[in-house]
Amino acid sequence: MTACDLYALAHGAALAPGTERCFYCGASCDRNIPLTAYLKDTFTDFGIVAAPESNWICTGCVLAMREKAEDIPGRDGKPQKVRNYSWLVTANSAIAFTKADKADLRRACLDPPPPPFALAIAETGQKHVLFRTPVNVSSDPITVQLDAASITYRRADLAGRIDLAARLAPTIGVSRLLGALSTGAVLRLIDDRGDEALAWIDEWIRVQGEPLSRLAVFLTPSDGDLTT
Repeated sequence: MTACDLYALAHGAALAPGTERCFYCGASCDRNIPLTAYLKDTFTDFGIVAAPESNWICTGCVLAMREKAEDIPGRDGKPQKVRNYSWLVTANSAIAFTKADKADLRRACLDPPPPPFALAIAETGQKHVLFRTPVNVSSDPITVQLDAASITYRRADLAGRIDLAARLAPTIGVSRLLGALSTGAVLRLIDDRGDEALAWIDEWIRVQGEPLSRLAVFLTPSDGDLTT
């Protein structure tokens, strides 16, 4: 079962297992959908697909790679690119999130539905993420797909990392947390919170380069308010 299998089931589509594997996600599939209809001649990134030797594609990947999907909830039937959205997918539902839904996406990452489920996070909206996304068969630890990166975490660890980022974000700036911290902003935070701020900054610098920190920053609101 792949994330795209779940996406197909959530849309009421029947899976078509067979003797082949889907070029993109690696799901079992038949020979009903040739890859040539969905692969551009300019495609060269064979390292990101599950079965680069395959000439076939599954129903789920066809649905997940639509550029003019008209069934995305809340979009009034207007054609949308599936890749522009983050997705929480089970066999019964496919919930789309935009960056405006960060609080809901954060809750999904911290309190997901019962497995199996898949969480695909579109950081840029420029890449197809669903076909790379692993299916979770447990609720802790969890693996989410953040664009090209698979990030595995314990829910308590992610909650703690988001909490740390949220303390720094209002003064440091959430967009600056993964780069060089502004000296002026750091000094302002220390002036305001003293030794407490020093401990926060030291801890953040220690973990700043970890994949979990990248995920936490994506899920952290710019004002640091985690109550909404």
